[in-house]
Amino acid sequence: LYAFTNAKITSGIDTLLDLMKFDEIIKDADIVISGEGKLDKQTLDGKVIDGIAKRCIKYHKPLSLVVGISEITIKDMKDRYPCVSHIYETNKEHLPFIDIKDNAKESYIKNISDLRNTSVLPRSKNENINVVRVGQELCDNLNKFSVPCVHSKKYHNIPNDKGAYARSLNTVREYIGRDPNIVATLDIHRDGISNSKKLRVVEKVKDKDVAKIMIVIGTDGTGLSHREWRENLKFALKLQEKLIQYNPNIVKPVLISKNRYNQHLTNCSLLIEIGGDGNTIDESLESARYIARALSEIYQENKKV
Repeated sequence: LYAFTNAKITSGIDTLLDLMKFDEIIKDADIVISGEGKLDKQTLDGKVIDGIAKRCIKYHKPLSLVVGISEITIKDMKDRYPCVSHIYETNKEHLPFIDIKDNAKESYIKNISDLRNTSVLPRSKNENINVVRVGQELCDNLNKFSVPCVHSKKYHNIPNDKGAYARSLNTVREYIGRDPNIVATLDIHRDGISNSKKLRVVEKVKDKDVAKIMIVIGTDGTGLSHREWRENLKFALKLQEKLIQYNPNIVKPVLISKNRYNQHLTNCSLLIEIGGDGNTIDESLESARYIARALSEIYQENKKV
């Protein structure tokens, strides 16, 4: 049809904006408001918001977006369209996650034969075998389930453990400042008992060895302000219940600690210990996949409310 009619291919949104004389209208506007059901990568490929944003940039007008759900952070939108000032989501149960590690050097063993090998240290910056790799697996699987997740690879225990939580607190605040939609933080760790003996906690699930999981909830026991810690506990119990449905022995009882662990910034903050320093990296990756599956089910259930 294009060849036989000597037609011209044009952008649909640009054609519509020209027909309604949008350029004349926008000149007198203080702010432009647009939106759609789902803000995602397709939005950037010539859809309505893409066309309007480009004209807002041209005329130096701020653009606020009202969407049902957003899979693009405000930072990424601003990087592409500097005119975007806000993204408002009408789905109040949207739960983007941020994955933070206070001790990113906590590591696992590569093979079960390393369990009694004292030369294999419990900490490593090798991101193929430490909690950074496990956190990435968790975040990747959440994204596969269409649950937004941001993964931080910062090493907060460098130069040493002292001050690690203060440094990670700044990281969490930085992420939340860039994207206020973040309402859940996951602090990923692994357990251990001593430098001389490695801890392996494992459960067989569908013929695969899976590292056991423990959820830790911080409180105001040390005197630091954390009045809403029970909201985090409710979230932890939901996750624990889901994991028990997969296998009753995959998850340990929730541990309630006197320490705050930076869990005061959101009402869906968890510290999750995945396995121990004697678990293999593969066992721990399996656990991360189960956690992602459970969290995605909670996310989907919340969206239906």
